[in-house]
Amino acid sequence: CDGDDGPRSPNPLWIVDRSAPSTLATNDLDQDGACAYWMRLSWDVPSLPSGPQPWSGYCSTEGTWPQHNVTLEAVGEVPT
Repeated sequence: CDGDDGPRSPNPLWIVDRSAPSTLATNDLDQDGACAYWMRLSWDVPSLPSGPQPWSGYCSTEGTWPQHNVTLEAVGEVPT
């Protein structure tokens, strides 16, 4: 994450937010200058997470990050 807000993780993260990621940036892929997003998954494997994984989603009313099993699916060609 880039910026001063949001939770920190020592591991690489997949994140979900409102912005499409940059295909050219080497960090801060959503180019928002902040560490703000809706869901996260610690994932240090250089591939799409397969099967249901325990994503943490932010609950603004409680200020917590409960986990939800989410399955990602590639649509179209996946760059290698």
